[in-house]
Amino acid sequence: MASTIIPLGTAVHLTCDFKNSAAALADPDTVELRIKEPSGTTITKTLADNEVQPLTTGKFYFDYLPTEAGEHYYAWVGASSDLTGVNAATDGGFQMKALSA
Repeated sequence: MASTIIPLGTAVHLTCDFKNSAAALADPDTVELRIKEPSGTTITKTLADNEVQPLTTGKFYFDYLPTEAGEHYYAWVGASSDLTGVNAATDGGFQMKALSA
């Protein structure tokens, strides 16, 4: 998977759209963002803990400030009876690169 290269120390704005079975934007009952860091550690941010933020119906974001250089992967996961068949709405990756002095 190709990923975006971002200077270490830069916040990464991660967004996600959740849709129901009719392809309309809808809010799931739960929203999680799982980020796997280069060290192998997986961190989870949630809407319930007010870490993930809503933009509008079905649209969410999280501003992540990585502390490790290397490849990061993320997946958004939502669950709701109104979102039949939707488990992960968006996934992807990005590369943090330390800048040379």
